[in-house]
Amino acid sequence: MRTLLLLPVLCAVAVAIGGCGLSKERQAAEVVAQQYYDALKSKHYDKAISYYDASFFKQTPKAEWRKILEKLPTKLGEPKTEKLVGWRLNKQARAGGMSGTFCTLNYQVTYAKYPSQEVLVLYKPLGGKGFGIAGHNINSKGLLK
Repeated sequence: MRTLLLLPVLCAVAVAIGGCGLSKERQAAEVVAQQYYDALKSKHYDKAISYYDASFFKQTPKAEWRKILEKLPTKLGEPKTEKLVGWRLNKQARAGGMSGTFCTLNYQVTYAKYPSQEVLVLYKPLGGKGFGIAGHNINSKGLLK
């Protein structure tokens, strides 16, 4: 009987301990995202690019993405504020692929002309030191005008 009473307590402790690690991982990813947005607001595009993981540039060359970031204010206006509205974190081990921690951060971003919904996928390799942006989706009506 004691074992049955102790089991829920042990489960709660395990979840709390595991949750602390996830919370720290999410916070670390958020710090990188905030540094990225701060660099973008101050028009330091090379610094903004430095927060991206090398895997991002396999799809879009670095010079091309830098030009996109530079032109973003002409479409959406100057970036003003960003608000985290959702997040998801998972750890994956992939044979021959990207193994590590993935943190997906959903932001509402206010630009001077048009708002944007942005999704940043940050990746920290297994045994790696920090997060880098591995995916970035910008969704705004202003991009279509």
